[in-house]
Amino acid sequence: MLWKASDLLGFSIRAKDGVIGEIADLFFSDDSWTVRYLVVATGEWLKRREVLISPMVLEDPPNGPAKVLPVNVNRSEVQDAPPVDSEKPVSRHYEVHYSDFYRLPYYWAGGPGWGPFLTPGELARSAGAASHDIEPPEHPHLRSAEEVRGYHFEGVDGKLGHVEDFIVSDESWSIRYLEIDVRNWLPGGKKVLLATRWVSGVSWEKRLLKAEMSREAVKNAPEYDDSVPISEAYEIALAKHYGLERSVGAFR
Repeated sequence: MLWKASDLLGFSIRAKDGVIGEIADLFFSDDSWTVRYLVVATGEWLKRREVLISPMVLEDPPNGPAKVLPVNVNRSEVQDAPPVDSEKPVSRHYEVHYSDFYRLPYYWAGGPGWGPFLTPGELARSAGAASHDIEPPEHPHLRSAEEVRGYHFEGVDGKLGHVEDFIVSDESWSIRYLEIDVRNWLPGGKKVLLATRWVSGVSWEKRLLKAEMSREAVKNAPEYDDSVPISEAYEIALAKHYGLERSVGAFR
């Protein structure tokens, strides 16, 4: 299922022995557009700390009606896990300690996404999960979804709009689409989706993303209505409109 990232904010993270806290942000890899951690505000029980939860420890997909996401850890584990300052960049050194503490494989060891696997759960259950002989890259390239929200999007003939939200798969935890608001230049306004695989360049310093498409193409693209679930037919029509590679089935 596909979720708007903003709709996941506020979901309760439920451990095996009680609630940990609520999702406050998502950290994703800027090279693969894959969510690596849920940033969870713990509230009173852990002195209002923020902790990171890997998608590899999720037990089930998000429960929309209940706004709950169950995880396969105990509250005591979360309490004893290496602390993180979510206001500062997450280092690879920290990620190594985090993965070792939770006995999780190193997600960066097998390439983009989750290595040879389609989902974080499959990687977590893989036989060679330790991967302790892998030399970690120096920089993890993690980005905050809340920080990237508002970035400008530029096409071949000018700015296309700004990033309003992210569309996330709850199986692969990949960011499949960016929701782009084009009201700054298109009379009447409109929201469209652009697949992250269609992003041709990013300047994190300038808060700018680029795509090889024109304003006219975006203007005539299928409109995104967030009150309607994204269907396969919509995804096919979107890719066909832009004449670009179809996204359906590429990520779960």
